[in-house]
Amino acid sequence: MVVTALTREARVVARGLGDGAVTIHVIGIGAKHLPSETARTIVLAGYGGALSPDVKVADVVIDDRGGRAGGLPYRYGAIHCSDKLLTTAQEKHEAFCRAGALAVDMESEPVRQWADRIGADFVGVRAITDAANEPLDPKLLAMVDEFGRPRAGVILRHPSVVPALVRLAGATRQADAALAEAVGKVIGVLK
Repeated sequence: MVVTALTREARVVARGLGDGAVTIHVIGIGAKHLPSETARTIVLAGYGGALSPDVKVADVVIDDRGGRAGGLPYRYGAIHCSDKLLTTAQEKHEAFCRAGALAVDMESEPVRQWADRIGADFVGVRAITDAANEPLDPKLLAMVDEFGRPRAGVILRHPSVVPALVRLAGATRQADAALAEAVGKVIGVLK
């Protein structure tokens, strides 16, 4: 089973998997909508921010503590889960020093705990959309709903955020191809 926070991530992953043989669930930002069904392996796939200075936009980080998805041409290491968007290079640096993780997201810990409860293996796959030294506008999360869909009215009321949205959209497009390919390869190794 693959879970994603955002509907866009689910579309990208579905493109990478092609055949529809794997169930994909959209669980929302912060993983507030976990599915009721179970699986032997849970793959959390989507976008993340870099914490390590040597992880770049469109790099893929795989958190596979069970070692089932090893040997692929990606970065392997921990993905730190934050309960808030890390918006400054300083916040990202502090999280990197504290956690030693390569990347950050907002879903990996609740999904990992859920996988543990249902007796499933957990593999995190994150395509990077912002480098460790890149700030993010703190208003970005308010621009989308919990599934990542744009809130047009909010965006129109905060036009100063548009340049940050445009930059992030470009980085996300770069990350899309890497995410689709990586999830396809991870699922192939796990089968």
